[in-house]
Amino acid sequence: MELKANYNRFIRYGLVLIGLAGFVFAIGDALIPQEGDMFGATDDPEGFAGLVTTQNFQFWAMRGLIGVPLEVIGTIALFLGLAGTAGEKGAFWGMILCVLGDLFGISIFMFAYFIFPEVGSLISAGMETAASVAAVEQMMPLFGFGMIITFIGLILFAAAIWKAPERFPKWSGILAFVGFALLLIQTSYFIQIFANVLWGSAYLWMAAYSWNEFSNT
Repeated sequence: MELKANYNRFIRYGLVLIGLAGFVFAIGDALIPQEGDMFGATDDPEGFAGLVTTQNFQFWAMRGLIGVPLEVIGTIALFLGLAGTAGEKGAFWGMILCVLGDLFGISIFMFAYFIFPEVGSLISAGMETAASVAAVEQMMPLFGFGMIITFIGLILFAAAIWKAPERFPKWSGILAFVGFALLLIQTSYFIQIFANVLWGSAYLWMAAYSWNEFSNT
């Protein structure tokens, strides 16, 4: 009985944590509206250095180191919440892909937090050749692959949630997917913030909807 109570508690609070992660990412994005400069080390070394050596950028990168682990916990919780439903198989593969995507994602944030400021300082000191260390060409394959497998994983989760309306709102998985898809577009600073709030809210909706389902009583 105690094991089941802990299991259900993990599901409930895990969904809350991944929902909060969306808002953590949104707050981080609000700190650096010129996020695109982060990928322009070789094209605009001075702009890159001016961004990555700021305190706001440090907070931006740190929010990834905080938010991504919360995403992993919430993703596992979502799968457990769908266990035993018609969507279990799809949810399992969705979990695998999303967690792998998160591992690729956190590697980017680690690089941004620990390496980019040092590169920026070297550029500011006159060593513009250091910009090659942070060249977008080196990061995009890793970043792109992580985004693609996460994209597929969220499609699988959305389909699994649709099949299990007794556990979660049918549209919540689609909203989470749409929020992530908007991040890929990144047409404006405000859309990026809205996208993070959207997918974060979708997971909080799941948590609120299923709170009684996974209660300890």
